[in-house]
Formats: sequence, structure tokens, C-alpha cells
Amino acid sequence: VHIGPHKTGTTHVQSVLESDVITHGMAKENTSYINRDLYIHPFLWTKLLDYDWAKKNCNTTEVTAILQAQFTQALQLKRNIIISSEQLSYVNSQGIKYLKDMLAGFDVTIVGVYREWTTRLVSLHNELNEYKESDFVPFSRYILTLDDVFYNRANPVRLFSQWMEVFGRENVVIIDYYGSQAASQTLEYILICKVANIMCETPEIINFSANKHQNVATNLLPPQVYSIFADYVKSQPGDCLLCTGNEFFQGFMRKNLRNNQELLDKLPITNISLNIIVDKSHYIDKQMRKQFESNILYSNKERNHNISRAIQSSVELNTEQFLTDRYWLNWMHQHYIKLYDTSKLCDCSIPTPTTIIQLE
Repeated sequence: VHIGPHKTGTTHVQSVLESDVITHGMAKENTSYINRDLYIHPFLWTKLLDYDWAKKNCNTTEVTAILQAQFTQALQLKRNIIISSEQLSYVNSQGIKYLKDMLAGFDVTIVGVYREWTTRLVSLHNELNEYKESDFVPFSRYILTLDDVFYNRANPVRLFSQWMEVFGRENVVIIDYYGSQAASQTLEYILICKVANIMCETPEIINFSANKHQNVATNLLPPQVYSIFADYVKSQPGDCLLCTGNEFFQGFMRKNLRNNQELLDKLPITNISLNIIVDKSHYIDKQMRKQFESNILYSNKERNHNISRAIQSSVELNTEQFLTDRYWLNWMHQHYIKLYDTSKLCDCSIPTPTTIIQLE
């Protein structure tokens, strides 16, 4: 049972587990991956997380019975199963106990990934800019809005303690995100071979992204430009929006921002200090190793501390200068027109693009 949490490479691991080559390899070793979207998420959203919006679209009793049938069938066939969802990290103790009862008869191993706190916060902030859940908020202001409730819920010490209380310390494995990276071991390889103990004879098949991990970027600038650009598009005639979804976001970012260092060098920036959350990160890391050192695979305290120290001082977008800079106003408008002309904007009424500001 892979519980994430969020922004620790979970989506990447799931894409590997869903791939044809891994599915066939696991089948040869009597193991199957329970589809996240078809079975796991409907159950989590309606039953364990009790989301009202989900219960309007799904029958809680029905989706629970369907998932239980998957478990029962696997037991009858004596088949191993893999479950993976970052949403599991939001389940409370009562929900964890409910899941344990559903998995009665299985020898369960809980697997989670521990990622250094500072870079995880940066990644969470970048995702806020990607999905535009709110208007743009600079990272320096974002970290000041994080309250005790957030820190408590997102604290990995609390997360892993909660699962250990229900399933037992001996049945919980924690993967050190940056420690495994330093050892050149991918998350999918560790999960499939080292933990599930299958497909170890074919490491070249499992290692989809050798020496690479997902969500490792700590550069605040590209997602911040994207977020402001999304606000700009929304403000234009026609009430268009940038299309949501990771595919559009990653495509736009790769093509226009991340792979264009010359462009990024032109951005107006502001220096920021991350000491307040780096100190918090070191405290959390100390607690993790004090309480769970024997449960952590590829534990590497030095690597994690070096990661956090490296970004103690960072830079983010100077939004005031950006929004008054003729070059960047022109850049945003040109991309707006281009996306509109190629029908890559969503929810438009009747767009009436304004005249492009010409660069002097």
C-alpha cells in the first residue's frame, strides 16, 4: 500500500505501475496493480475522506463493495496486489483501521516516501501555480500563511506514526527521497523490487528513469510566470482560461520557459530567505531519523541537509516590475494571441484580442 504523500513522485510511480511492460511483468509474478482511478480514488473520496462532491457522483456503498470484491478475488487467487494513492496520506486513523479490516487476510506492507520539507513546500507552491486554485501568491507570502493545522497535517512524522499505530511499525517502509536519489535508485525500482520483491531479475525494465526523480525542481520562477500569465489570459476580452491539466502545463512550461535560460535570465527577481522553513525542515528531519531510522530505506541525513542548505537563499519573481515591464507585457500578449489563434484556450466566449503591444 503506497501512501505517497503528495509531491514525492507518487504520480510518476503510478504511471510506471500502469505501463504495459510493468503490468505484464507483475502478472508473471502473480501480482496486480489495483487501478487508482477506477477503484481506489472513488472509494477514498466517498468513504474514507467523505467528500460531499464525490458522494454526489458515486454511491459510497457501491464503490466500497466493488473494491472489496477486488480484494476478495485476489485473496481467492492468492495474488499479490499493489495499491498506490497520495490521497491515502489524508486518511485519518479511523479510516486507516477501516482499510486494514478490508485487507484482512493479506500480509500488508505500508510504503511511504519522505522528502526534505523545504523542497516539498516549493513543489506544493509550484503546483498551486499550475492548477490555479487561487490568485497568484508569492512564495515568500505563501510560507507566512501556513498555519499550525497545515504543518500538523503535512508533517511526515505524524503521517508515518499514524500508519504505524494501525499496521505496526514492522510493516511500514519509508523511502528517503533524496537518499535513494543519491544511491541512483529510482522510486519505482525500490517499490517493485526492494519492497514487493518482484521483477528483480529485470532491473533495466523497472528503472524507467534511472538517476531521475519526479518533482525535484526547486526553481520558483517558471511556475510563477505561468500563474501570472494565466491571470493575464483570464483578464483579457473573451474571458478565456488556460486549459487545466498537467499535460498542457508541462507542455507550455517546457516549450516556453524551463528550456529557455536566456529568457529566464531577463526576469526581474527578488531575493528571499528561506531560513524559517529550512530550520523547520532540519527539525523534522531530526525527528524522522530519531523515531524511524530502522524503517527508512536509503537513509541519508547529509544529502537531505545539503539539499535544504542549498536553497536557504532563493529568488522569486518581482511581480511589480514584471507587470510594468513592456517586454513581459508583450511576451504575455503574444502568447495569449498564439494560444487563442490555435484554439488552445478553454471556456472562451467570443474572444476579441486587443492590439499587441509592440516592443521598442
